[in-house]
Amino acid sequence: MNEPIPPDQPPEIPRGKLWVSLGLPPLLAFVLPWTLAFSRGDSDAILMIPVLVLGSILVLSPLFGRAVRVRYRGGSLAWLIFCYWLGEGILCLSLMFGACVLAFA
Repeated sequence: MNEPIPPDQPPEIPRGKLWVSLGLPPLLAFVLPWTLAFSRGDSDAILMIPVLVLGSILVLSPLFGRAVRVRYRGGSLAWLIFCYWLGEGILCLSLMFGACVLAFA
């Protein structure tokens, strides 16, 4: 008679904002070296790529924060945003380095 009430489902994170904030910086890190290599042919402009990629991570971090704020709050949200910066930074710099080695070799 006294059946337990099932717990509410946690709110769902919007997939569009999440995919944009997670996918755009690695895409830039991989495409920019190839674009510079084939359009200009010199490697002087390659020094601007880390600034653009890391800047895109910083610009997109509020979008990531708004996307995951639906489900996480407080310390968990701060930890997720910090891990977003760290993970995207490592991933993008390694993709950029690999693309530069392949494009300018």
